[in-house]
Amino acid sequence: DPDERPLYLVVDVEDISYRKEYEDRLRKYEQIVSASKDLLALVNRDYAYEAVNKSFLKAYQRTPEETIGHSVSDLMGECLFKTRVQPFLDRAFSGETVKYQGPFEFPGYGRRIVDMSYSPFLDDAGECSGVVVNLRDITETRELEQKLMQSQKMESIGTLAGGIAHEINNPVNGIMNYAQLIIDRSREGSPAVELAEEIIRETTRVAGIVRNLLTFARNEKQSHSPAHLSDIVGSVLTLIQTVMRHDQIDLKIDIPEDLPTVKCRTQQIQQVLMNLMTNARDALNEKYPDYSPEKQLRLAAGLIKKEGVTYVRTTVEDFGVGIGPDIRNRIFDPFFTTKPKETGTGLGLAIAYGIVKDHGGDLSVETEPGQYTRIHMDLPVNNGWELSRQRP
Repeated sequence: DPDERPLYLVVDVEDISYRKEYEDRLRKYEQIVSASKDLLALVNRDYAYEAVNKSFLKAYQRTPEETIGHSVSDLMGECLFKTRVQPFLDRAFSGETVKYQGPFEFPGYGRRIVDMSYSPFLDDAGECSGVVVNLRDITETRELEQKLMQSQKMESIGTLAGGIAHEINNPVNGIMNYAQLIIDRSREGSPAVELAEEIIRETTRVAGIVRNLLTFARNEKQSHSPAHLSDIVGSVLTLIQTVMRHDQIDLKIDIPEDLPTVKCRTQQIQQVLMNLMTNARDALNEKYPDYSPEKQLRLAAGLIKKEGVTYVRTTVEDFGVGIGPDIRNRIFDPFFTTKPKETGTGLGLAIAYGIVKDHGGDLSVETEPGQYTRIHMDLPVNNGWELSRQRP
């Protein structure tokens, strides 16, 4: 009124149900994005982060304040950004969705295999104002695929090897018998005797390869029983300790006596350990032809858990020449060897791999070229086998 006293109250009522519902949906969407194990980020045209989720921050060990508004090169380094990230971002800015799989280093996780996608982020006008980066860790998936491929390869080659071995066995035995007949019917000192003895030596070597082929290919089950790993290792050491001492190798054994028994075929596990220790010995002799305080071979065991299953892990570790990255994925392949043809057939590790797999276990490798090699043999304490009544 003229005295500026209020005469009426104007009430403005606005329905905000839709806005509340929209905000609620947005919060839920943000929670889903934030909880995702994928690494998610939104990068603008200035190559700066506008938004990231918790998994992204954890992988790079950064806080939101250290990430939002900062450039990608600040986080990853200028060299990595220029060579590996910027080209993908530029293609996505042009409207293309880019996908890539490969290794990536994360401060929080180390080296991982990731499935990366770079997708254009469109504004209300339909223009690309940013790029959505999605990094998914597929390391375990890739490892499982490789193990499956290895198992399939072993199975197919095993079938072929068994057939070849049987075909070779008979003529080899015939050659050995004829060579022995030559020796028996030749006069002492005859040149034929020396030649026949050489034939026997070479055919004996062939026969050994054939036996390895049959071991690799056979499907029959041997008797098995609970066994203490310390007893298995003790049997192996009686066979190999003298050779190690002769080569001046410092053998360190750490096998706890209180480890649980494992259901296994004792002779086969002895064969695996013998092969692993022989390979370690060869690597040490290659690096240290003579005595060295670093010429050490370590055999240790302990319990581990994987996916709720208890395993006895036995590790054979040497500080020899290591295994190069170009052959690391091939060491369990049948017939692959880096040794001279006179000493290596490429079947030792393939057979060992098959034996451990048949026991429900796993054989894996850690190595650094020129530094060390660790082979882990993981045997489940209970692999589900029915125990045999026969003596092992």
